[in-house]
Amino acid sequence: MHSDDEDPIFIVKGKSNQNINIVHNSYKESDSHYAVYQNIETIPQNIKDILFQRSFFPFLKAIDPIHSIYFGPLLFDPETPDFSGQFTINEFSAKLINPGRAYIICISKSNDPKIFWPAKFSFSINSKIFNIPTGSPTPETMNFWIDITNALNLNHTNTINIYSQRANALTSFYVFGIVLLSLTNAELIQSIEKHENQDNFNILYKKSNPDDEDVGEKFISLPLYCPLSQGRISIPIRGVNCEHLAAMDAESYFSFMRFAGTWTCPICGKSCKPEELYIDDCFHEIIKRCPMDMEALKLKYLGN
Repeated sequence: MHSDDEDPIFIVKGKSNQNINIVHNSYKESDSHYAVYQNIETIPQNIKDILFQRSFFPFLKAIDPIHSIYFGPLLFDPETPDFSGQFTINEFSAKLINPGRAYIICISKSNDPKIFWPAKFSFSINSKIFNIPTGSPTPETMNFWIDITNALNLNHTNTINIYSQRANALTSFYVFGIVLLSLTNAELIQSIEKHENQDNFNILYKKSNPDDEDVGEKFISLPLYCPLSQGRISIPIRGVNCEHLAAMDAESYFSFMRFAGTWTCPICGKSCKPEELYIDDCFHEIIKRCPMDMEALKLKYLGN
């Protein structure tokens, strides 16, 4: 059984202001057997030494941003050769990796703390069974962690069941964790390709239909406000498959769509995943020259 003088099994919650919850069903004793830390820096040094020495802590420090890191309370104690436990990741938490990655990882407490998978280990996600890859679990072989991103359902609660057996008598217990990593909006914007010439803007301009006018010259209205936030566009983005001149604000788009569970253009409904977006640099230059109170720009229609 778990003794009172053992170090607590813990949950680490990383760099995020979101209220994220994980429901643990595997360890039924009192809450004193685990603790919650708001970021990596607040973890007591003795726990860092036991569970992060030479292994996982440098890995965490190298990854930014870390939205959420969850550990335990899933463990072996010295008298338990077999173990099974369960994580339940709610829908809100799962959507944090949209886009991003989710990993499962195991750390052993022994005389030489390190990443060390049990001799027999398997887990299931939403009833689908997975096994750890063969080979040494090191960062070089990528068996250091197991990527479970594609197995998670972003629109429902995800249940992860773990079954394992202790590898050897020198290991007093294992701690299993789920790591959720998420790109910030700023990082997503940085990853979007810029169109630094006017070709694409001009092509879409020529495809646009002019506003209905009874007499006089014809114009094309170019909205300067985002259709999602209704605020002024700062960085105009558009999907590579979109055929309209109007654009949306990058920051607003990522903020809305991350938790919508879908990536579609709010103007035409076509797919607009992060890798399918581009920044319209010509539109960007136009916006910077327009007064802040201007809602739309009228472009003279020259015909096709």
